[in-house]
Amino acid sequence: EAAATERLRAARDAFEARRQDLERLRAAADTAAAEYHRVRAATDQLTRWHQLAVTAEGRRQLDGLEEPPAVTYQAPPKPAAPPPPDRPRYTRTVTEERTLLTAPGGRQTYVLSEVDHDGDAFFHALLHGLSGAAPELLAAAGIDAASPDAVPQLRRRLAARLTDPADVDLLAFVTPDETDSFTAREVSDAGLDLGTDTPVRREFEALGVIPHAADLSAEARAGLAVAQLLRRGDAESERGWNHSAADLLPMLAARTFGVRITVVRADGTFDDFDPASARAGRGLEGLIDDAGAPRPHVVLSLAERHYQPARPLGQPTGTEAETALIKAAVPPVGDGDTTARTSTGGDSTSVAPPVPPGGSTRRVDTDGRSFTVRPVPADGDCLFHAVLDSIAAQHPGRPAPGSAAPLPQVRDDLAHWYTESADAAALRALHAAQDPVETLVADLFPGLTALQDLLGHDDPPDLTDEQRDRITRQLSHDRRRADLRALAADDQERELLSGFPAAAVAELVPAATADPWETEPDRARSLTRRAQAETLRAEVLSLLRAPAGDARADARADAVWRRIRSSLPPQSRAHIPADRRAFTTTGYGALVARSLASPALWHTPFYDDAPALLAHRMGVRLVLVQPATDGGHTVVDLAPDATGPVVYVHYNGRDHYEALIPAAPAPTGTAPGPRPEREDRPTPPPALTTRDVETRDRLANLLRRHGADEADAARLTAGLSAATLARLRAAAPVVGAPATIVGGSIEPKKATEHTAAPSAPVWSEAGVLTLGGAPLHLHETPGDGDRFTEALIHALRTDLAQLTQGDAELVAALTAPDGPDAVHRWVEQRLATPDAADRAPRLAAPDWLGGRQELSTADLTKAGVALNAEQRVFVELGGTSLPAAEVDLSLPERYRLLRQNGGGGPVTDTLAELLSQELGVRLTIIQPDGEVRQFGPLSGPAVVLARTDGVYRAATTSTPL
Repeated sequence: EAAATERLRAARDAFEARRQDLERLRAAADTAAAEYHRVRAATDQLTRWHQLAVTAEGRRQLDGLEEPPAVTYQAPPKPAAPPPPDRPRYTRTVTEERTLLTAPGGRQTYVLSEVDHDGDAFFHALLHGLSGAAPELLAAAGIDAASPDAVPQLRRRLAARLTDPADVDLLAFVTPDETDSFTAREVSDAGLDLGTDTPVRREFEALGVIPHAADLSAEARAGLAVAQLLRRGDAESERGWNHSAADLLPMLAARTFGVRITVVRADGTFDDFDPASARAGRGLEGLIDDAGAPRPHVVLSLAERHYQPARPLGQPTGTEAETALIKAAVPPVGDGDTTARTSTGGDSTSVAPPVPPGGSTRRVDTDGRSFTVRPVPADGDCLFHAVLDSIAAQHPGRPAPGSAAPLPQVRDDLAHWYTESADAAALRALHAAQDPVETLVADLFPGLTALQDLLGHDDPPDLTDEQRDRITRQLSHDRRRADLRALAADDQERELLSGFPAAAVAELVPAATADPWETEPDRARSLTRRAQAETLRAEVLSLLRAPAGDARADARADAVWRRIRSSLPPQSRAHIPADRRAFTTTGYGALVARSLASPALWHTPFYDDAPALLAHRMGVRLVLVQPATDGGHTVVDLAPDATGPVVYVHYNGRDHYEALIPAAPAPTGTAPGPRPEREDRPTPPPALTTRDVETRDRLANLLRRHGADEADAARLTAGLSAATLARLRAAAPVVGAPATIVGGSIEPKKATEHTAAPSAPVWSEAGVLTLGGAPLHLHETPGDGDRFTEALIHALRTDLAQLTQGDAELVAALTAPDGPDAVHRWVEQRLATPDAADRAPRLAAPDWLGGRQELSTADLTKAGVALNAEQRVFVELGGTSLPAAEVDLSLPERYRLLRQNGGGGPVTDTLAELLSQELGVRLTIIQPDGEVRQFGPLSGPAVVLARTDGVYRAATTSTPL
């Protein structure tokens, strides 16, 4: 009866399907017939009209009837394509006891087992899976799943498979990613020759990645992939597992052991890796008797960047080896929510958590203390685990706020403290000034290629003139700084010279005459790509922030936002609005609060301040211990001024924190003994001569004049040796002989004895001004206009014969009847040159307006600033001011605008610096409060101006005029 019922149901289904097909065909035929009749009737009317129109009788019959419209056949709309069938998925069910995976159709249910989060999770999971599905395969390969060498053996076997001639097809999928880094040894072992001192070699040595210009053969790509596969999983910065070759591991394992491997992702979609399907139609596979026999099936789960083995529900755990592996992988029993525990006494005092069996034995020695690294889960909560565990272990008697609560509650407490507490007000204010759109775009799309892909641009944008000038200045500055570093006697002094301010470097080292674009092509290319990326990033931000109104622009902006959001991990998207405008109106602080409350946003830049916030909330001084390139460790103190206890936490420098547990000192006999003193100790450097001391003091004065404070100036010059000072003296005359004042002279002793800092002016009871021991006489300057410029011109005209340099145009301006105006015109011409920003840093700075946010349209018009069309319309409609950020002004326009509004600091500084540098004079300005400011080189003739009674006057050592 059941069979008959099934046959009847099948027949009815077939009949219904055929009936629906006939209905569709009949409807299509009716539609075609109706369209045919419409076209035929209209065609007949048009034909009849033309037949009648050619004769007089016909035209009489038409009686003025207009020609019927032409007719066009309209094809029936094509039926919509059927939606693609839903991709089969595994169903993931999470309970308190376990996590289950159910295969599509409910054919099979699997139980997930946990493995260690040590970077080798794939190998651990594969060992579990093979131990349950086909333990004989591991035995045949000589791998003991319970052995500590099991993972290294498995890693070597899979890596060797990649170079097997039978798997040559895999090489088509092997190539390093842009972020994959390699050591010089790995590159050499892979057979990749980058040459010696070639551009690709220099790029590799600078960045550690394979340059795009490198010619990678199939053998070289295979060698690099093998190097990646052979790395330990716990290598620094995820280099052991987060690389391009890791994508090949499932297929390599399937081919190595002849099993079918299914990798199930977090959303239930999966990939099957079957060696039989991969080799179908090639080789001798089909000639083997059991080629079509069922293969052992291994199911692995991949979620949150972590592999786990899946065991069929109801299947015993298998061999003793597998049982041992599972026990070793399961963490110690706890409350399931936090790694910090409460004492048995019932109070909130934290106690040190026990180190799990088989845990890390990595030892860290820093700040005179010894620690053992305690691994924590890489589950998005690693920062909280690491900090809470470290507090409990390093300060067992000190309760931390909320540390005894479950971890979600600790997160909620931190988020609430951040949003509500007065203690976090300063941090909230700092975040309120940040733009979440700009931050997210910069984090997800840092490079030019990524931004081109985001916007769909095939070619990078052209450089603007401003960008090209900026790159030229940067290249010239880099060359100058490299030349300055070359004067150092050793690496330590090179580091000191590297700290010199840019303006000081420009004064010490002359600019190279060769085109920097030709002498530094690699650096120029890198800066060009960076500038082009800035242009595209600005385009993205402008697109996302554009107001509503243009439907086409809105659609493009929404498409770009969808691409940006899809670049985030799936768990992060739930906390990032899908609507573009909703995100742009979300404050940065709100996103920070979300990242503190949920681990889903740890991948995003909004979580960057979480360590400092957590430390502030816990009342501790958090110190991050990071691996250093020399094999040691560096420490980063997040809050040096904090008053709480110091808590050390291990950080891999990228994305994972681990706890540090205090360790006992090294056992007696294990620490190396003191090294015997060498008899051939290096000869101590020679003592500095008086001339060396003078040179060093002049350097310190130069650094102070260009922005270094007293402490930095002393630090950067105190460690310079006599050899370096001699080279600086020979290469940079600016630190050579002392100067004399224009219009008189200072005794050599008086000119040099106070070079460590500008001499303080002294007024005698008789009203005589003395500077550096020399009496100065103040000269009245004729005129009542630009008193600073007039006084400067008067001082320079006093003895033009001593001015040994300066172009003819400047000298002509100084002697012109309209001296001040002529000098200002020369300054504007000088500000139009490519290196002007280096010579006028205050005018080129972002805050050149001194805090003002708007510019008067009348002032802009008076200064001759060309406004764009939108700004001109704004002015014509009565607008009186424009936001300063929206007006792009050149340096000459900035100078002119400030000067017509009374000048002030930037104008005075720019004028003083440009004239003193061009003429090779040292300009000293004495303010009414006794402050002394200096411009220009430290050697050569000196010009002194003193401001008294509200006006500037020239000061000389000669008798009054």
